[in-house]
Amino acid sequence: MNENQPKTELEWMLKLTNEFQGESDRAAVVLAAAYLSHLLGELIAATMTAEPEEVEELLYQKGNGPLGTFSARIDAAYCLGLLSKDENRDLHLIRKIRNDFAHKLIDMSFESQEIASRCRELKGARIGGRPTSLRESFSKAAVRLMVDIILKIQEKQGQKDQN
Repeated sequence: MNENQPKTELEWMLKLTNEFQGESDRAAVVLAAAYLSHLLGELIAATMTAEPEEVEELLYQKGNGPLGTFSARIDAAYCLGLLSKDENRDLHLIRKIRNDFAHKLIDMSFESQEIASRCRELKGARIGGRPTSLRESFSKAAVRLMVDIILKIQEKQGQKDQN
């Protein structure tokens, strides 16, 4: 491992959020969504008691495991009681925004009608004052979710360590 690589999820989050600030709208969305999907996998894994190989297969089996997609991870985490209704809703909105950017190859930005509408619906973006742009709405909601999920992972890992 490169010694400059982040060592904790919080360090990874800070590195990624700094990186996506300088990226295009498309790259920022794809990067944020990929990291949120990763964090959800880590959160689900932290709650499981199965052998690590079995958890690995469920979550990471070449993207084809039952919980290998962003959507499946959001749904599973919500059904397991790991996410609130608002977190679930915001994660699905971010997933839809990611899909819009990934599948529509031209003329996509935070100002695009579908994306702008979804960004305005993100509840996590409203915490701590109104955002001044649609990109800021997305960024605030994504970072808020990252922090919340990282804290939940740490809590679950602490509970496992106590047992």
